[in-house]
Amino acid sequence: MVQTSEGAAIQNLFESDKSRFPIEGCRALVALRFKQDDLVPNLDVYFSTIAGYASSAATISTWAQERVERARDDLASSFLERYPDYEALFRDINDSTAPDLAWRLDLYEELRTKLLELIRRM
Repeated sequence: MVQTSEGAAIQNLFESDKSRFPIEGCRALVALRFKQDDLVPNLDVYFSTIAGYASSAATISTWAQERVERARDDLASSFLERYPDYEALFRDINDSTAPDLAWRLDLYEELRTKLLELIRRM
């Protein structure tokens, strides 16, 4: 059985993020390339999905098998794997153009991969 301490570490990493949604970074990024009305809603769904699992990662060993399988499916793809149309837009993300967005994407990718690893070992 997976140690709950690993899940707790993931949950703590998630809870350490006190930042707001990176709307300024999204605006800056879109201004560089082209109008992209669905970027913010797609990012919101992506971040929310990961947040939902990360917020209860300490109890992952008690999840029903159905929830574990759903989590594995939901977490299987990075944002760009799920939304490949943004690839050109995302080339411009860095600490100077969209620091809040770059930071948030890095954090949620770390959460996603740690959750997947934890699930795979269950």
